Amino acid sequence: MSADRPRLPVSLHVSLSPGDLPHARLLLPHQLRAFAPFVSEIVLTVDAGEHAMPDLAPFAELIAPFRVRCPVWNLRVADHSSVRRRALGKALFGCNRSVPHRTYRRGPCLSYYDGWAATTQPYLFHLDSDMFFGGDLGGWLDTSVRLLNTDPRVVTCSPLAGPPRSDGTLNQSDLGAHPAIAGSHTFDTFSTRLFLMRRVDVVTPSPPLPWSPASLRNRLRAYLDGLPRLDLPENLLTRRMRNLGQLRVDHPGPGTPAFSLHPPHRNAEFYQRLPELITRAETSDFPDAQRGCYDINEALIDWSPQIAALLERRWWRVLLARLNPFR
Repeated sequence: MSADRPRLPVSLHVSLSPGDLPHARLLLPHQLRAFAPFVSEIVLTVDAGEHAMPDLAPFAELIAPFRVRCPVWNLRVADHSSVRRRALGKALFGCNRSVPHRTYRRGPCLSYYDGWAATTQPYLFHLDSDMFFGGDLGGWLDTSVRLLNTDPRVVTCSPLAGPPRSDGTLNQSDLGAHPAIAGSHTFDTFSTRLFLMRRVDVVTPSPPLPWSPASLRNRLRAYLDGLPRLDLPENLLTRRMRNLGQLRVDHPGPGTPAFSLHPPHRNAEFYQRLPELITRAETSDFPDAQRGCYDINEALIDWSPQIAALLERRWWRVLLARLNPFR
């Protein structure tokens, strides 16, 4: 812990799965180096689905060197029990429905809500396992906690979405700056990839989250796949934010601009160059073409095969293929 910066009343939560190990072997230590000295609790939720028990040993090995950097650790398996699902439905949505295991995209649903509820500190900082970070993250955390504590309109904070250009700009449209923080950007949308917020607002929200279905297109997709039709967690949290007139504030913090970076895909080149990408994030060393961008782009990794594959899997092509009786 920094000698001049007290530990904050924040739980760091990282969402993991056994399939994340190829990148988590390097990215989880990167994330822990960034935040463990400043938070009061670290919770790691490993999810292998409702029918499997993941092996925690590889994750325990990864965090072992960092245990001295934070006083409280909780390496746990996501609880998919019917009792837990019903309890979360009551706490989050104020209804007697069970939180689904998965979203209609087959992504995490129960494991998110379950992991967030397993934290104990007044503030919760969640991140997905594939996120990169750079800049003065301790200063960013301190500024964010103070902002959440003083401005009731601000419900969540994040670092800047990508390393900023030399003039501080980013490739994104926002609602303007927050008057209390230079270089900030405000939004009325929520992201579950990473967020800092008051724990109560995401574990026992009042008013509760809306139990809202996905769009018609995605409900049809869910029906064909036999998956739940509940909307994605980030969309439900966005809807609640807008109903209450609340804001998300992305800001650089008081020192070297704090930022996050996200890989839109994963391929062999990404895994091969992962150590280099982590070093670039930790030293804020990026080519000009990457600056201002939240997603790692072609200035660093050639994503063309993955982009071509996505174009072949446009939703309407997938839907037509599933409806074709002669396939």
